[in-house]
Amino acid sequence: MTARYYRSVGGAYLGAFVGSAPDGGVEVPAPPADARATWSGSAWIEPAPERRLVPLGTLAARIVASGRLSALSAVLDAAPSARALLMGLREGIYADDQQARALLTAAGLDPDEVLR
Repeated sequence: MTARYYRSVGGAYLGAFVGSAPDGGVEVPAPPADARATWSGSAWIEPAPERRLVPLGTLAARIVASGRLSALSAVLDAAPSARALLMGLREGIYADDQQARALLTAAGLDPDEVLR
């Protein structure tokens, strides 16, 4: 017997079931990638990924370990507003921050590696 996938009348994913359908369940052709998704009537609407904050200590350690600290400092010297923003941070940098990614790239760093 194969599993069948169900959603609620409101569109919430109920899960995969073998045998009888759950009470109030409406069968759908496939499960969502994320169980928090909702059914639109024709497809799953997946939730936006959660933003990931990379702690400042972790960033500093990765930048120092890369040997590119002086290169990043030179990039920040050329962008005083970015340096001021960086110095004002208290917790970290979001991995999807486009300004941070551009500054890291300009310093010869791999933003995917530094912000992982």
